[in-house]
Amino acid sequence: MKALFRKELLDVLRDRRTLFSMIVVPLVAFPAIIGGASFFAKRGITKIQSETLRIFVPAQGIPEEVRQLLEEANLQLVPLNTLPDTLTASVPAALIREGNRYRILYDGASEKGQEARRRIREVLQKHKEIVIRRQLEDLGVPPEILSPLQVQEENLASKERMGGMVVGMFLGYILVIFMFTSAMYAAMDLTVGEKERRTLEVLLSAAPYRRNVVMAKISVVTLVAVVTSIILVIGWILSMLYMGAGLFGEEIPGGMTLGLSAQQGLLSFLVLLPFAVFVASVEVAIASFARSYREAQSYLSPLMILVILPAMVTLMPGGSDLGWWKSLVPVLNVSDIFRQILQDRLSMLSYGLTLGSSLLYAAVALGIAVFLFQREEILFRE
Repeated sequence: MKALFRKELLDVLRDRRTLFSMIVVPLVAFPAIIGGASFFAKRGITKIQSETLRIFVPAQGIPEEVRQLLEEANLQLVPLNTLPDTLTASVPAALIREGNRYRILYDGASEKGQEARRRIREVLQKHKEIVIRRQLEDLGVPPEILSPLQVQEENLASKERMGGMVVGMFLGYILVIFMFTSAMYAAMDLTVGEKERRTLEVLLSAAPYRRNVVMAKISVVTLVAVVTSIILVIGWILSMLYMGAGLFGEEIPGGMTLGLSAQQGLLSFLVLLPFAVFVASVEVAIASFARSYREAQSYLSPLMILVILPAMVTLMPGGSDLGWWKSLVPVLNVSDIFRQILQDRLSMLSYGLTLGSSLLYAAVALGIAVFLFQREEILFRE
């Protein structure tokens, strides 16, 4: 068994596609994608917020006080005599006064239009407060009556929990998808790859037990999936905590960290391992039907759709409150349990059901893969 495992491991490490998906993508691509997206997001927001925007205003009818506030908000006023039918790219918004009623016309499909609307609303809110205070003063009422109470917000969540919230928001979803992707190339190389290299027949005839062959292959694919997951977690944490501020804005406080305890790490690994065995067994079993790489890809590609759909549930509003039954759904349960662990709100009932169901699914998938490898009409079908 050790010799078979060593042989399969060397085979899979020779495959550049497997190494690329296992190491380069999670460790290099994620920091590059998250860092690049964050950089351009912050750059775009800063640019549009500092830019002078032009807006249409009537030549008459807008109080001088409002005009001054608009100019202080870095808005350039373009006078017009008639109500505009359309807005332009250079003038994406307009402010119309009808008595005591103001109308904001803006191009909602334009970022400049949305920014202009935001500035105009802030200006009108300031103007409303000034008018109210002025009228109260004329009536001899103290302006403090407008603020009968003060509201102070204080976030009691620790920096570790905030880090878990940000990282765990998407990590479970990304983790299961990349686990399937990285294991897919290893599974294809150790099954259909051996068929194309004409080495599978020699291996099966030389091994004393065919069960040991498939167990060695699944062990190597499981190892690839686990290593990829660990590297992915490292890359994702570094990307989100140190490069993701531009994507979440003020939701990420400075100095936020992710402090995983040894217990959390152990709980994560105990769930990850049977799920990796399940993934490896399923993909090895499916790939064993194929006669070529192209055929194997056509079999395994639709599997990704089945993986993405349940994993996306945890990203949807209310996805974490579906009830105990979600802990029995493959992919969904693991994705959700990782988010619970990282956000430090783990339910032991959910964890127990997830771990138990993952072990069951892994055992079933492993048994099916072993069964298929013992049938030559499947392995060597024409």
